[in-house]
Amino acid sequence: MKEKLEKLLTEGRARIEAVRSEPELQEVKALLLGKQGSLTELLKEKQMTQYQLFIKSGVPKSTIGNVINCSYDSVKLRVIHEMCQGLGISISEFFDSPLFQEGNLDP
Repeated sequence: MKEKLEKLLTEGRARIEAVRSEPELQEVKALLLGKQGSLTELLKEKQMTQYQLFIKSGVPKSTIGNVINCSYDSVKLRVIHEMCQGLGISISEFFDSPLFQEGNLDP
């Protein structure tokens, strides 16, 4: 279990580190986490509120709100992982986005 989690975290870090510029980082944040991003969509899909995600994940509600509103310059992978656990999905499912496909990343 620990090895699998470490592998998933490594994959997620590699995808995040592939972002090369500040505008691209902002785009990634908005697509993955922001108001039109996958976190908001996942909450809708799971019929969960931010409060319910807080209860299930342990991530403070204020942090969840700040992530959705793109108030942070960056979000620790640990926080994304904890939110994924609360949503009942794997971190790989969260990062399964065309944005992170090799062909969509600048060299």
